[in-house]
Amino acid sequence: MFDAVAAAVVRNPIPRTTESLDRGNEVFRINCAMCHGDQGRGSGAVGDVLVANNYVRPPNLNSEATQAKTDGELFWILTNGIVVMPEFKNLLSEEDRWSVVHYVRFLADQES
Repeated sequence: MFDAVAAAVVRNPIPRTTESLDRGNEVFRINCAMCHGDQGRGSGAVGDVLVANNYVRPPNLNSEATQAKTDGELFWILTNGIVVMPEFKNLLSEEDRWSVVHYVRFLADQES
């Protein structure tokens, strides 16, 4: 596995297809939407609880800051976690994590 710095140049090895987007959607719905919301805007129910308990709201995944990250950086965050987001390296396969990266890009495309 690569470190956070090396992640910036790692490309998504999974082609963006209907199947990978469908898989990314399913994995996102089960593992991410509770915090980031169904549309990835940081509006999930767990995000509301975090804010109520003086934590930072999960980021809007459609934001320019998130979308400016490379696929490798997003994959690294999914793998290792960040701030209060847990790591998913032992919960999701590499293919599922890469599919979520595609789905996060898809969500932002829908906002445009």
